[in-house]
Amino acid sequence: RFVNARTKESVVGELDQDGALPPDIKLRGEPGDRIDVLLSDGAHPIDPDDPWGYLRVPEEAGASTMPRMRDKDDRIFGAPKLSKPMRGPMFKGRPRAADCLQGSLGDCYFISAVASMAETHPEQLRKLFEEEADGTVTVTFKAFDRELGRYQDVRVNVDRRVYTRSGEPFYGSSGRSPVKLDDMPQWFMLLEKAYADWSGGYDAISCGYSFEIWEACLGAEGRMIELADCNPDAVWSQIERATRNGDPTICDTNPDGQGGITYGGTGLVPGHSYSLLGGEVQGGERMVKIRNPWGERGWKNRDNEGVFWMPFDAFVKYFRMVGVGRTGSDASG
Repeated sequence: RFVNARTKESVVGELDQDGALPPDIKLRGEPGDRIDVLLSDGAHPIDPDDPWGYLRVPEEAGASTMPRMRDKDDRIFGAPKLSKPMRGPMFKGRPRAADCLQGSLGDCYFISAVASMAETHPEQLRKLFEEEADGTVTVTFKAFDRELGRYQDVRVNVDRRVYTRSGEPFYGSSGRSPVKLDDMPQWFMLLEKAYADWSGGYDAISCGYSFEIWEACLGAEGRMIELADCNPDAVWSQIERATRNGDPTICDTNPDGQGGITYGGTGLVPGHSYSLLGGEVQGGERMVKIRNPWGERGWKNRDNEGVFWMPFDAFVKYFRMVGVGRTGSDASG
């Protein structure tokens, strides 16, 4: 089954004995749309939450326009305005996790993945951006070409305007009031904008997978570790290894009430993605360092701009998954 992640339209095709799809199978899509690929062996039903992979509708040549807003944003929030081109610096020092703040979009998976890369691969993030003579910015992503068997560059050109509400960025941000838009480092806001433009609009990136972001930015796959399937000591070893290797890492909480676990009083957000910034033994107790992409609210409501430490024993109770990214040199090993 092929599913357009933006429109939710789908089409089913059955492979013949040679492994070929019917020649007339078609699915409508626009440039940049992500098409999820779901498989079944015929004996088991297709799981809509477990795609085998995805394809992209090829981009058209030329500079992009503004990515489409979510359809419901005008109705719920009142039409956000479009800013003038931002005039601030692309970077202030090196890229940092603190530059990545979630706005009015449910793309915590994107923020947590990018924030983790900012801490582990800041120079590679820098290399994604090229400032053009006309004031626009070109972001170079990676997309895997299955026919060639390797990653190819995808260049997305965007201007420096963003959607705003009350003078602040409506979607991703690099600072909150009283910080002015032109005083913020622009790289993260433009990265989110370019990814939305490539994907077919902000609605298309309101949900997704962190490993997609690592692939798009680093050109390498990641691995996901389901905590329920692993011994806690094995999970801890994986976190220690990722910390030691400088691998970008994220972690996701369970939906509230799943398995009888509730989140009241923990300070944690159910069904939410966080950056996992490291693990170490403190005073004989295993602890993990985590960042909330909101830039606030941590374990037991103790945090420093969304960064907090929590006991590993509590971590394996409340979190369901750890995702670890890899660089190109790691991917072949």
